[in-house]
Amino acid sequence: MQIPDISKIAWQLNIAIIGAAFSAISLIYNEKYIYYGFATFLFAVVSHFVSTWFEFVYNTEQLRNKRKNFYFAQSFLFIVWLGMLVLIYSKMSCI
Repeated sequence: MQIPDISKIAWQLNIAIIGAAFSAISLIYNEKYIYYGFATFLFAVVSHFVSTWFEFVYNTEQLRNKRKNFYFAQSFLFIVWLGMLVLIYSKMSCI
């Protein structure tokens, strides 16, 4: 049995693995923090789907437009992810 080479996985899926691992470890130490790992996992999976969609939709002739729209979409998803983390933090401080 060979160990899969995770260096060839897209960076978004590496972040998803880290988020899932953080959620699993947080169950051992403090289960309140599972939401941070879950939010990170969702961000990474959605980012990967957006990246795959951009590769599917845009052809090579539209490379400049693809990059601009891709960076905008990734920036928007990053801001949404940060907003989710702040929202989780504000809700956790009330508990």
